Amino acid sequence: MTIVARTDGDLSATGASLGAIVRSLDRDRPLSRVRSMDAVVRDRVAPRRLAMLLLGVFAALALLLALLGIYGVMGYVVSQRTNEIGVRMALGAHRAAILKMILGEGARLGIAGLTLGVVLSLAATRLVETALFGITPTDAPTYGTVVMVMLAVVLAACDLPARRAARVDPLSAIRME
Repeated sequence: MTIVARTDGDLSATGASLGAIVRSLDRDRPLSRVRSMDAVVRDRVAPRRLAMLLLGVFAALALLLALLGIYGVMGYVVSQRTNEIGVRMALGAHRAAILKMILGEGARLGIAGLTLGVVLSLAATRLVETALFGITPTDAPTYGTVVMVMLAVVLAACDLPARRAARVDPLSAIRME
C-alpha cells in the first residue's frame, strides 16, 4: 500500500504523524520508506539522468575527435600544398587571401559533411523519438544549434593550419620542391 500526503512541514514530523495514523487504523501495518516527492522523482529519473550524462560526455568526446580529425586533415592538406601556397604568395597573393582560401576549403568540406549528417539524422528520427523529452525529433532550433556548433568546430580546426599557410615564406616553399 502506498500513502501520499501533501504537507508543508518537516518530513520527519510528517512521517511520525502518518505512522501514528496508520497504527491507529491497523497495528499490523508498519510505515516504512517515508520519502519526499522530490526524492521519489529523483530516484525515478536517476537512470535516465545517468544515461543522458553519459550521452553528453560521449557527444563531447565525439566533438573533440571531430575537431582533432579535421585539424589533422587540414594540416596535412596545407603541408601538401606548401609549394602551391608559396607560388601564390610569390605572385602577389596576400596573407589574408591565403587564410581565406584555406578556411573556405575547410568550410566547404564541413558544410558537405553537415549536410550529409543532417539528412542522415532526419532519416533516423524514429530511432531516437522515444528518448526525447520536451522536443520533437525534427526540432529546428536544435538542428540549427548543432549545425552552428559544428561549423564553429570546423572553422576552429581549420584556423591553425590556415594561419600556418598564411605565414609560409614564398622563397623557402619554392626551394623545397
